[in-house]
Amino acid sequence: MEVISTPKANPETLLALIRNVYDGQVVIPRFQRPFVWKREDIEEVLASILQGYFIGTFLMLDTPAKKPMFPYTTVEGVKHIEGTTRPQENATVRLVLDGQQRITSLFYALYGPDIALKGSKYPHTFFLRLDYALAGDLDEAVIGVSTQNRRVMSEMKRLVDTDQAIPFTRMLDSGHFYQWLYSGQKSWQGQEQEQVKDLYDRFQKFMVPVIALSPETGKDNIVNIFERINRTGVSLSLFDLAVAQLYLKGIKLRELWEQFARKHEAVTSIVKPEFLLRLIALVQDQEVRRRTLLNSLDAIRSLQINKIPVILAGAERKYPSPG
Repeated sequence: MEVISTPKANPETLLALIRNVYDGQVVIPRFQRPFVWKREDIEEVLASILQGYFIGTFLMLDTPAKKPMFPYTTVEGVKHIEGTTRPQENATVRLVLDGQQRITSLFYALYGPDIALKGSKYPHTFFLRLDYALAGDLDEAVIGVSTQNRRVMSEMKRLVDTDQAIPFTRMLDSGHFYQWLYSGQKSWQGQEQEQVKDLYDRFQKFMVPVIALSPETGKDNIVNIFERINRTGVSLSLFDLAVAQLYLKGIKLRELWEQFARKHEAVTSIVKPEFLLRLIALVQDQEVRRRTLLNSLDAIRSLQINKIPVILAGAERKYPSPG
């Protein structure tokens, strides 16, 4: 059995991580589910950071950019921002195994890509109301506004023009922020100005614990670490990792499973995706134990896409629909 050192969480500046997203150094493995957080979720994580609350641990996998362990894509919204670096131009990239929703939310708030949020047809802009913040009400101070809501956007623009509020996109660059604070605005002076500075410093210097797995970490160990870490957000499974692994072989396993699930809900209510992995391994006379299942899939060479429906049909025969 491969023995690896215990992963340790090292503190990193959150804003530096978000800048690495822009640079294409922090990316999302393709087995991750889509970005699903809504406006209120983003407001909550921004308010938590401003209050200095713990927002969870981040789990990363370092991998060569041109020959990654798992295929990847850029964080949602990056392609809508001009001037971003292509990930393949880096020697290595960091795959976000846990923390996608938080990282994508912060990128969205700080860079403002022109894309709609989950449950909305329009993009949102996030603001910090300084009058509320200095009164101690940070939960109410963070406000996300749909670009389609002209009345509220007009009110926020008035507050920004009178320095009662600032968009979070202004908080990404400390030089621009301090220039605005000490030279651009006139509303906050003396003690209140220092309170605004302290609030921004807390945001700018906010640290998060990051567990970085090395490229030498075996797939089975990645699975074990991945499943045991105490994480926040949407839980992923062994099936999600297998989706990425078989993607390299030209097999879009998740799409095939979802197509089957739409047609055979009675079957998929009983047979879970991980059971399909065991069936695939059995058909190929490979190991089916959970710990070694990914390595068994890695040994598959002759599996063709057109064999998947045959395997799924076998599952349907085993668990026929009541109808």
